[in-house]
Amino acid sequence: MKMFKTMKWGNEIHEKELIKKSMLSVFYEDQFSQKIVNERISTDHHNWHETKEDAIKFLKNKAIEKIERLSRKVLLAEYELDALNIKYPEP
Repeated sequence: MKMFKTMKWGNEIHEKELIKKSMLSVFYEDQFSQKIVNERISTDHHNWHETKEDAIKFLKNKAIEKIERLSRKVLLAEYELDALNIKYPEP
């Protein structure tokens, strides 16, 4: 069974062949050490997805949320600048 891993940072999708999947974890063989790795499906650092399409959708939603967050910050900064211009008009 294949699953797709996205990281908190970056926009890469890593495809892995799993040995086993539980409700909370995935198990796969590390390609370098040949040891079995057990990872939680969802953490603050990564997320595992059933399909590549789900992984792509996750990354796009992450980017949209970032844009929305930054847009709110820009609006707040513009409001603060407007307030300063009203309080301290240029002569």
